Amino acid sequence: MVTPKLKSIASTTFDLLNYVPVNEDFCLSLDLLIGPADEDGMELFCLSVCSPRFVERFVEQERIAILRGYMVVDGFQLEAIRARIVKLLSGISGETWSDVAAKLSRYFRWEYEEYPSSTK
Repeated sequence: MVTPKLKSIASTTFDLLNYVPVNEDFCLSLDLLIGPADEDGMELFCLSVCSPRFVERFVEQERIAILRGYMVVDGFQLEAIRARIVKLLSGISGETWSDVAAKLSRYFRWEYEEYPSSTK
């Protein structure tokens, strides 16, 4: 049985260790490197972490929000975000990494989700 492990969280835009939102209206993209728990490999999954105010403002403008790939948080606390992701991953497993990655893509945007299965 293959189980996923969070191997790294990063942002290409922000220094996550020192990030403090300037107000209650924020959204930032995180790069999650997740791979099989018992192997060295990993793949990129993306997650947008947003405040409730950001989502509210978005809905006010767009009238509808579809939120796959988003985590709504009441304040930015990196360790709480990491813990929630780890908890989510602990409930996922599959026969192959492809099975696991497909399940993860229900929550995160997967780098290979648009690729034909023969190229994964």
